[in-house]
Amino acid sequence: MNGALISVYRLSSMTFYSTSLTHLSISVQIFNDCLCLLDGRLSQLRKLYVFISKIYRPSLSIGNLVRKYISTKMLNLIFLNLIAENIT
Repeated sequence: MNGALISVYRLSSMTFYSTSLTHLSISVQIFNDCLCLLDGRLSQLRKLYVFISKIYRPSLSIGNLVRKYISTKMLNLIFLNLIAENIT
C-alpha cells in the first residue's frame, strides 16, 4: 500500500477520537496503532480497513486481542479487515 503510515499509539484518547465516523481505511505503522483504533475512540465505527506495516506479536494472540477489544469497546463494528505487510 502506498502512502504515509500513521501512528496513533502514543496519542491520548482526547487528541484522537470521533463519535460520528462510521467507515475508515487507514495505514498504520505497528499493531498497537490498530489496537488504539479499537479502544473506543471511534465508538460509532462500523467498517474498518487497516493496513499494518509491521506486527511484532504471534498471530494467535492477535486474534484474541482483537476479539477482546471489539467485544467490549467497539459494539457497532460489523466489518474489520486487517492486512499486515510484515509479521515478525
